[in-house]
Amino acid sequence: MTSNLLKPHKWVRRLVWALAGLALLTGLSWGLVPPILKSQLEKRASEELGRQVSLGRVDFKPWTLELELSDLAIAAAARSATATATEAPQLQIKRLYIDASIQSLRRLAPVVDAITLDGLDLRVTHLGNGHYDFDDILAKLKNRPKEPEDAAGEKPLQFALFNLALTGAKMDFVDKSVGKTHQLRDLNLAVPFLSNLDAQREVKTEPRLAFNFNGSRFDSGAQTTPFADNHKTDATLRLSDFDLKPYLAYIPASVPVRLQSGVLDATVKLAFEQTTRPTVKLSGVVDLKTVRVADHDGRDLLALDALKLALEDVRPLEQVVKLSSVELTAPSLTMTRDKLGKLNLLPPDESQYAIKKVADYAHPEPVVATISSKPPVWKVEVAKVALRGGSLAWRDETTTPKMGLDLKELTIDASAIAWPFVQPLQFSGAAMLEGAPPAKTAQAAAKLNFSGQATDQVATVNASLADLPLALAGPYAAQFLAPALTGLLSSDVSLNWSPTDLKVGIKHLVVTQLALAPATLAVGKRGASAGQNAALASLKKLEINDG
Repeated sequence: MTSNLLKPHKWVRRLVWALAGLALLTGLSWGLVPPILKSQLEKRASEELGRQVSLGRVDFKPWTLELELSDLAIAAAARSATATATEAPQLQIKRLYIDASIQSLRRLAPVVDAITLDGLDLRVTHLGNGHYDFDDILAKLKNRPKEPEDAAGEKPLQFALFNLALTGAKMDFVDKSVGKTHQLRDLNLAVPFLSNLDAQREVKTEPRLAFNFNGSRFDSGAQTTPFADNHKTDATLRLSDFDLKPYLAYIPASVPVRLQSGVLDATVKLAFEQTTRPTVKLSGVVDLKTVRVADHDGRDLLALDALKLALEDVRPLEQVVKLSSVELTAPSLTMTRDKLGKLNLLPPDESQYAIKKVADYAHPEPVVATISSKPPVWKVEVAKVALRGGSLAWRDETTTPKMGLDLKELTIDASAIAWPFVQPLQFSGAAMLEGAPPAKTAQAAAKLNFSGQATDQVATVNASLADLPLALAGPYAAQFLAPALTGLLSSDVSLNWSPTDLKVGIKHLVVTQLALAPATLAVGKRGASAGQNAALASLKKLEINDG
């Protein structure tokens, strides 16, 4: 009987010890976490950024998982021995408040009920030619040792952040290249949630963006249904004839291409909704017009009259992109290879690598098809793509004479585009092909039509080519053949590709006015006829049919 009476007392003692341990752990966390976090944050951040990072105060409440950081600062770039002592910090944050949820421990992912950032003060200086006073930070982060890749690295970070607010922020942008300072004041941004987890938390924040830029005030509105079960809230962003040109000089110099002009129109709806999980969805239309892009040497690279994207369902936090249409009007791409073999499509430090890969095609290694069991992270669907009035110019200075080809009047239609593939995408198109000086001939441009279907594993293409002057290949053929070929080629071909096989079928091939002539006479003002008058050998017509 005595033992039975003592049993409840044992459980009471255990409960008391458990509560005492919890209280001790809470007290230690409350007393030790702030100084340890302050010391480690200052040390680690300073090492990562290459700048002195300081933190005023840390307040941590372990019983509610609330964390508050005060007076966080990143020092300005040290341009002299006394720079850090005399210049204002590059970045200051008066207060950062984080209210974490206990769900973070259960999910092993951050679940935060509220994040508030007060008194952000940022100073940025443009030194000219795309260089900034934070270039040293970018270089430090870029040169950071890379962690080994593993399967876990392919999985996106899981998080659920609710009631995000940025209040009273300001920014000074000093442009030394033109002697002007842009001021952003009273920046307030509120976002109900950003989440790719199915966590359900109380939403108290309605979306809002407001600021004062160089004396001009902007304030956005929102539409909300606070009494609905899904707490749906919509915000709309509208831009009309927004000229990008005044801001292009601020693109960092490290960008391999240079945007030279562009005008942006956009009407985008941002929808926040909580059903089975929090969802952030973008929809609307984005239209970019009169775009001009130069390569790293300032030469023409890309131009287009318009690029129109119709966003049907874009959920970036869930890595889902669904577009109802993509329309390109009059895109023009110029591809060049200079005398040293450098391609203008790649940064200078990558061009030689690309040339080596092209040279490796002469001695290719066996291709082994592999199918990954890991699904792609992003899911992309495009209902249709339409390209009209396109052109492609190819210039090669490695040949003698220089090579020049122009693909004009290019039209392409494609549909059922998806990644990962659920069915083959369908495509068709047409173009005119002609030579550019000095490869240009007197004949009319060749006509090209093509259609087919493709996935990431197989592709089938049917193409029809009419009246292609053989002289267009003269600069490349001259490396192997002293006399030059002239004539007109027409053909219907099919191509079937897989990672382990490539099959090319010729259904019909006709060569007319074929002639072998001295190279100096092959391409003259009268085109192919000049080559035939002094031909070493000639053939009026050669025709090959399949079956």
